[in-house]
Amino acid sequence: MSIKTDIQELMQELFDDDLGDALGVKADAQSLFQELFDEDLVDEGIAQTMTYHSAAVSTDVTYDPERGIEIAFPTDIATVEGWYEARLIDSPPANGANLASWEDESGNSRTATGSSALFYSTGAHLIGGQPSVYLDGTDGEHYTIADFSYSLSTGIWCYAVVRRTDDVDDTTAIIGHYDISSQRSWTVRTNGDGAGSFALNGEASKTGSTTSKELDGGTFTDDTPYLLEIHLAPTLDGSTGYVNGTEVTFVGGFDNGGTLHDSTSALTIGISLNGASPTTQRFKGDIAAIVWGAGVLTTAEKLLMRSYFDEYYDIL
Repeated sequence: MSIKTDIQELMQELFDDDLGDALGVKADAQSLFQELFDEDLVDEGIAQTMTYHSAAVSTDVTYDPERGIEIAFPTDIATVEGWYEARLIDSPPANGANLASWEDESGNSRTATGSSALFYSTGAHLIGGQPSVYLDGTDGEHYTIADFSYSLSTGIWCYAVVRRTDDVDDTTAIIGHYDISSQRSWTVRTNGDGAGSFALNGEASKTGSTTSKELDGGTFTDDTPYLLEIHLAPTLDGSTGYVNGTEVTFVGGFDNGGTLHDSTSALTIGISLNGASPTTQRFKGDIAAIVWGAGVLTTAEKLLMRSYFDEYYDIL
């Protein structure tokens, strides 16, 4: 089995030294590992995937030679707080049936509950050939996450694979800890930009502030799947957003100072709260995955997260 040890050492060296530099080295390594795994290790009964510790991202990373990519699963990122992905639901309902509760894959047991949204494993609602959850933009479609205690001191990050089909409320919430009446903390939304288009929006409030600040940038098309990505910095200034891995130029912006405001409202998917009535900023469309965390991701971690979503949804 010495060949496995040799490959592990070579992979560790190549990826840790060059992940942030030239992707050409990564491509060469992928080809080499593909050949070695396919021709030499299968006959020896060694698994086709290998997990090793990557110093570049300070976490265990799975290399899959069949797909030829390095994958960081969301739970490999230490700061992950919630992970909702339709394709990973253990016991999914029938196609087109209600998914009343959406299980949390993060290990934090933050099950999202109380929705009349529909689960689709076949048909037009799929994203990249993978299942999704469809919210029709009416009351009762949203999910509520009851356990939302987490630290805001280092910022918030979020990835969402979505396809918006209509701007029911013009501004539509994907996920947020946000009550527009008073308890505003943070939210990831789309803002209506005219018929059939929208912009990525991140909004947050700072402790001691009476108003919220927002970033709003890019113009995208309804009925098209996107990987939307938001990184809200702890002081808000310097917050960034990406669409399909490309940074968008935001209009407006946050001011300096302060920290993210803690909210006693519920964390919700598909809607923003308005006091006791969750009837505003309703999202209409398909959600395949939402992963969020409290903290700041490194450049390497961002690249690995994007590679994960691109692998399963062919979205970049």
